[in-house]
Amino acid sequence: MEGMRFLRNMFGMIFIILLMLGWASGCRAQPIDISLLTDDPCAAPCWHNIIPGVSDEEDVRTQLERSPFVKEGTLFRSVDERGVHFVWKSTAGPWNRWFREAENWLWLRDDKVVWIDLFVEYSLSLGEVVEKYGSPEGVSISWHTADFIALRVSLYYPRRGILFSVFEFLDEGGIERMKRGVALVSEDMKVNRVRYFVPDSIEGEQYMRIQEWRGFGEYKAKKAE
Repeated sequence: MEGMRFLRNMFGMIFIILLMLGWASGCRAQPIDISLLTDDPCAAPCWHNIIPGVSDEEDVRTQLERSPFVKEGTLFRSVDERGVHFVWKSTAGPWNRWFREAENWLWLRDDKVVWIDLFVEYSLSLGEVVEKYGSPEGVSISWHTADFIALRVSLYYPRRGILFSVFEFLDEGGIERMKRGVALVSEDMKVNRVRYFVPDSIEGEQYMRIQEWRGFGEYKAKKAE
């Protein structure tokens, strides 16, 4: 009897340990991509060993398939008249809940990466961007109105091949400024999206209404077309 009781207790403990390990595994935080701040494993416009203008499709597929930041089962490839596209979701997902199911994009033309478009996975402020990368070479600002009113602000670094974008829903103060044709660019604004591209390329120049950077403060803004 003592032997049977011992075995039951032992198996019970093993079951509890396995259950706890499974629970802990299921609750483990997903890896977050902070390479913009660490330059690890490479500095922008390189993203995790994928380099715009240098990496080909084989390089891209190899890196994405083994990346800890690509959510399993979400990586897809498509082809159209513009080139080859890879689309995927990140394991952590964007920090902003409005973009939780958003997809990241990578575009190749003539078997070379043209740009990489990613949603940021953590709270990254424009102040931190300027501290890390210095003053941008320009800023683009526009209003977007549909069922909501939002402001898009992009800090532009064409010679470095990188662009940081904020997409922010407006409060009453922001709407009042919009009526005056201005927008407040604050160091506390949070980056939603980043684009890596070939430095000084045509793709990097597609953002219209580039204004001179004058530091944080008010800028002219118009409704997006």
